[in-house]
Amino acid sequence: MPDMDSGEELLEAQDTALTLIQRILVNFNKLPKTRKTAVAVRNRIESLKALWDTCQQQHAKLCALVDEGSRRQYDYFIKDKFLLISDTVEEIMDTLSENLERLQPSYVQPNLDVSNSSHETRIAAVHLPRIDIPKFAGEITKWENFRDIFESLVASRTDLSNVQKLHYLKANLTSEASLILTNTQITDANYATAWELLKKRYDNPRAIVNAHLQTFVDLPSVNSHALCDLKILRDKSNDIYTALLNLKRPVDQWEDLMVFIIVSKLDKTTRRDWELTLGDDVDIPSFAKLDGFLTSRIRALEAINPSGLINKSEAKKGNKQGNVKSHQVSANQGTCVGCEGNHPLHQCKVFIKLSVPQRIELLKQHKCCFNCLRKGHFPRECKSKNVCTICKQRHHSLIHRDQNAVKTDPSTSPSTSVQPSCNPSIIRAGESELVSGESIASNNFSHQSIKSTLLPTAMVLLRSSTGRSVCVRALLDQGSQATFISESVAQLIKADREPVSISVSGVGGNQAGTVKTVAKLSVEPCSRTGPVIPIKALVMSKLTAYVPLP
Repeated sequence: MPDMDSGEELLEAQDTALTLIQRILVNFNKLPKTRKTAVAVRNRIESLKALWDTCQQQHAKLCALVDEGSRRQYDYFIKDKFLLISDTVEEIMDTLSENLERLQPSYVQPNLDVSNSSHETRIAAVHLPRIDIPKFAGEITKWENFRDIFESLVASRTDLSNVQKLHYLKANLTSEASLILTNTQITDANYATAWELLKKRYDNPRAIVNAHLQTFVDLPSVNSHALCDLKILRDKSNDIYTALLNLKRPVDQWEDLMVFIIVSKLDKTTRRDWELTLGDDVDIPSFAKLDGFLTSRIRALEAINPSGLINKSEAKKGNKQGNVKSHQVSANQGTCVGCEGNHPLHQCKVFIKLSVPQRIELLKQHKCCFNCLRKGHFPRECKSKNVCTICKQRHHSLIHRDQNAVKTDPSTSPSTSVQPSCNPSIIRAGESELVSGESIASNNFSHQSIKSTLLPTAMVLLRSSTGRSVCVRALLDQGSQATFISESVAQLIKADREPVSISVSGVGGNQAGTVKTVAKLSVEPCSRTGPVIPIKALVMSKLTAYVPLP
């Protein structure tokens, strides 16, 4: 066990040092202009140097005194307060140096002594310089970019100690990648080992190439109404092409296949124009020629069609009626006031992308009914019997002003009084700790269905530690206290599991069952362009029944 008294004293000393460092700039800014002299600035820089040196020594003692397992008990380590102190010192030093430069341009900014954790060597450095490096979350297609930037801006610098380099390395890792170095202490000897550990994990050219090719094959097709889809296809294709070139792959030998795949994802009108561009040319078009065509088309469409539609005339004609309830009437549709297409306004993508106030303003301009979104009458004259699905008032759901105010029947409201029997442990952001023996309230489980409930869904990519992944539809239920996954999906991706015993209750405290295992996995957008969030999900044989709206 660490010496808690000594540890507490060091933690208090670090908090005091941070306060004193912040006060240096605050007090300097309070000085009248006549007292803001070069001497005053130098004195504050010297004070800042001394405080920074003390902070580093105290931090090294804390790292040696508090073992890795005990650090989760202290906000100092959880919130990485040493990094906060470092950033504060850097900002104050920059501000003071700029002031001194104006007062005495020939002045050379003094060096701060940065010590490693063993205090055996000391090297001269101004302070921890601001180095902007893109965060790396473990997405293998972004590893080479992160590796090259880090080696260029940090690893190759001789004026940085190994302690500083390891500090920068850990500070720029997030999500899955940060877990690799969770137990690595910031010491001089650990830097080389930590960097090699990361390179061993992600320096896998075969996996990187496969990931790029998979992303290319999975690029979404262009919708005939969305200019943004065309931009995404063009930009993503270029990114992947360049990445494969940097990996020294013979991309020029694959251009025929890449061009074919890209063209197959174009909408009908754009594909027709592409063929017209080729004319009687029987030669196989190059990737560069296709890219030039797409770039020219995007520029032209942006200039003549700011609304973002590629082809208004090919809007879907009519709307096939399904067995899912929706807020619509069966009268003949006129021209859409949002994009002039031949479809109902509530199906218009341009209208849906507008904010609620913008939608209401558009309806007022075209004198449309707020209930059925059609022209020619007012809500009080509207024959539609539909009402807002959110507040049950006589207006369309798309112009409901408060999307968070959902009226519910008290008899069907989810129970919120169920509390865990013990407090969960603190873990990394984005991951929930599930403690065996807890009682979890979920809005999805009920013995009696009174009426249909509309809940939002999202397509997400689930990935297990084995590397298996699957794109699934996630049901977003604000009434649940935990994340759930079906047994079939957990088996499909071979997710790692932990044994638990958690009772799940639904509406009115009705028991929905007892969960025996919890799956560890990560969730990210299906496009693989967003953050990767580690989660723990309760595994159940069946979740809930729902009917997705088209």
